[in-house]
Amino acid sequence: MNRQQKESLVQGVSKKFGEHEGSFIVNYQGMSVAQVQELRFALADKDSQMQVIKNRLVKIAVKESSDYEALGSVLQGQNAVIFAKSDLTGVAKVLYDFSKANEELEIVAGCYGSQLLDQKSVKTLAKLPPREVLLAQLCGTLQAPIASFANVLRQLLVKTVLTVKAIAEKKEKES
Repeated sequence: MNRQQKESLVQGVSKKFGEHEGSFIVNYQGMSVAQVQELRFALADKDSQMQVIKNRLVKIAVKESSDYEALGSVLQGQNAVIFAKSDLTGVAKVLYDFSKANEELEIVAGCYGSQLLDQKSVKTLAKLPPREVLLAQLCGTLQAPIASFANVLRQLLVKTVLTVKAIAEKKEKES
């Protein structure tokens, strides 16, 4: 690879860091080609991609993108960069599940905006429920007080109707 190709690669990687919601660094040393392909296909389902780039070139690219500058400090060994377009937790879950099934894959770090996520944080992120489930839980929490209030009002109406019915039955028996 000549200098001009390296410069265009660095610009492309820097552009990807800016366009994507987050990124992850994984150490894939010891994985077979079939395992890497399987991981790539799993990541493609989550609208993300895996790219193998020399650490030196990634360090240059993250210097150009100030939000991801913290990733430069964790680049050691045989690494790949995973770019997550939208579903950051879904991509973290794919990586976590794949690393549990294949011990060769090691999650090194992640980055969301300018925040560096260590290995433990990425695993915690992977254990979160999907976005849709979290939104449903939020809606249920917001709806609970209103539903409880409506239930109390309904019980007041039922109680009033039952009282009137009991009075009417009592008057019928007396007559």
